[in-house]
Amino acid sequence: MFELLLALTAGLIITGTVWGVVRYNDTLHPLVYLLPMAGFIYVYMPVQLYRNGGLQSYFTTGEMEFVQFLILLGVSGLVLGAVYGSRKIRRDPSRVDVLSFVMTDDTRRRLLRLGIILGAIGLLSYSYQLYNVGGFIEAYDSVKGGGWAASGYLRDLDYLIVPAVALVYLSRTDRPMKFDHWCLVGLLSFPFAARGFLTARRGPTFVFFAVLVGGWYLTRRRRPSVPTVAVGGTLIGLLLLALVTFRGQIYLGGSFFSGKAPPTEEVVESSLEWATTPSFGNEYMYGSYVVLNAREKDEHYWGRRYLTQLFVRPIPSSFWPNKYQAVGMEEIKVNAGQLLATDLSEHPRMPKGSAPGFVGSAYVEWGLWIAPVFLFGLGWLYALVWRKTLVEGGLWTVMYLILVSMSVYFVAQSFYAMFYRLLLMGIPPIFGWYLLRLHAMPDRDSLRQKPLSPASA
Repeated sequence: MFELLLALTAGLIITGTVWGVVRYNDTLHPLVYLLPMAGFIYVYMPVQLYRNGGLQSYFTTGEMEFVQFLILLGVSGLVLGAVYGSRKIRRDPSRVDVLSFVMTDDTRRRLLRLGIILGAIGLLSYSYQLYNVGGFIEAYDSVKGGGWAASGYLRDLDYLIVPAVALVYLSRTDRPMKFDHWCLVGLLSFPFAARGFLTARRGPTFVFFAVLVGGWYLTRRRRPSVPTVAVGGTLIGLLLLALVTFRGQIYLGGSFFSGKAPPTEEVVESSLEWATTPSFGNEYMYGSYVVLNAREKDEHYWGRRYLTQLFVRPIPSSFWPNKYQAVGMEEIKVNAGQLLATDLSEHPRMPKGSAPGFVGSAYVEWGLWIAPVFLFGLGWLYALVWRKTLVEGGLWTVMYLILVSMSVYFVAQSFYAMFYRLLLMGIPPIFGWYLLRLHAMPDRDSLRQKPLSPASA
């Protein structure tokens, strides 16, 4: 039965990915980038772990079947949500969105101005974190280094760089990027490049590529070809695995940058081997554990973690030091509450900071039958913003790039891991959009998409 569930999951992921490309004519449709990442965690990993006996040494057959059945339900919910949210639309590269239809030079200047403002805030936050540890060299001369700020707000403000880059790109819609615009994009992207490549962190590395490349395609209304996406996605995936596998050697002065790095073939082989080594640092193994732990305890949060993030987390700890304990949510301070415990002494074999994947986290939050419904809603959300990007553009394009850049956090960790970042990155651009009156355009119901001339396509 476990093998059948694995095969059904693989078939669903392959079919959904192909459907996203063929039905919607878009290699940046949510199904096309979410499902392959899910396939690596929920098909490739368990297949390899099962073949080498790793799963069987930790879990019983019944436990493995329950987890994989849950995964099949969760992925099905995500796929159905994305299909439902994408209904009645197919990307047509010969048509423009509403904002592009009414774009003026003044609008472009306002877009660029808003991007510079948000980017400056992000860069100031990043610079302040470097200053607190003594500078750039001091921040990255040790394993898992980086800047620091005592306030969580200051630590996270540099994520405003994501909408900032999107706005810079958007200001050049249907026009070539000038040298100074590329310099601005490079400057804004630098913090994520440094944090990703010099501290071996997968999230910032993925954000760097998603914003730099995805932002350009989204605002050009072009799409990478299927071979480009397949090859590029594979290479980025291997890079992310290599960063984690060789994390102990990746820092300024480390052996990875001093000519002592292993050959490329060894890097790839070691990275794939690390990803399928049976341990609770593995997303599939850890995700299985948190699911079975929640089932055994018969406990779920029923949305309380998200309410805590929305209403309690924004309150500075300096004003309310015991805020999580006061609302009965002290568990979220330990592995984001996935273990339903206030410390790791109850689960001594679990590494700190491990991630369960989006299905495991949804189960811990909502249980067996509501988790797929929740994931249906998230698939619908991704597709809704994608559809709005094609039709209306503008602020929706910024929001969609934010979702794309956070997709690795969603798939490999959980929606919980990206929820607060979505609020942080999404709210300031919305306020700026209306303060600069970028919404002041003809009524969209009176506009109709029109064919683009070859020169502007």
